[in-house]
Amino acid sequence: MRDFSSFSQGHLITIVDASGRSRRSTANQAILRPGEIAVVFCLPIIGAPTQRLRDINLGPNQFARIFCDYTTLDVFCERRTGGRPADTRMLLPGQFVVITCSR
Repeated sequence: MRDFSSFSQGHLITIVDASGRSRRSTANQAILRPGEIAVVFCLPIIGAPTQRLRDINLGPNQFARIFCDYTTLDVFCERRTGGRPADTRMLLPGQFVVITCSR
């Protein structure tokens, strides 16, 4: 079991690459490489039931905008782009969404 005690509120992004290596971030932006998967958690998840929302599948040069409490997160596929997001989600504490890039 992972210790999320240092993440008492806000969000956590875990990115898994094609070889299974993972990295975590609390940044407001993430850029995925083709084949990578991001899991965006809206914290706190300890003590709250977790709920997975419908996955977001991004193509090249698309991005998803995620709202978690008062935070806005942008997850890009391949490179940072402007314009309208391909998908927008509002997460409540305990909810998470899986985002794929060019899969």
